[in-house]
Amino acid sequence: MRVYYSRVSTQEQNEERQLQDIQGFDFVFSDKCSGSIEFFKRPEGSQIKELIDQKKLTHLEVHSIDRLGRSTIDVLKTWQELTELGIQIVCRNPNLTNFKSDGSEDEVSQMIISILCKRQIVMQVFSQIRMQVF
Repeated sequence: MRVYYSRVSTQEQNEERQLQDIQGFDFVFSDKCSGSIEFFKRPEGSQIKELIDQKKLTHLEVHSIDRLGRSTIDVLKTWQELTELGIQIVCRNPNLTNFKSDGSEDEVSQMIISILCKRQIVMQVFSQIRMQVF
């Protein structure tokens, strides 16, 4: 089952920009909530979780990677969880996917995700150092 997911932070925001080229998806889910809410705890994210639990979800597509979470750690956690379940993630901006068309892991996307993770760790260390100095 192919699912497209979008999210905006407030009721006033318009998700139309994210909802382009969505033909061919079995479901299109759109949340209007803060990205600080864990992905699977969001109203529509919980619907996606149900599809995962029913072993129906095979493909999740998002407009941009930050739709999966506000912090890098949240994004990486969701990315890793879906990858471990064998669910293909396609991110349109930047163009990332966890699996190539032949089913093998996409090394370039994995490298970019790894860099994001390392960047987050470095930022946390600098933050701790700053707190100790000041």
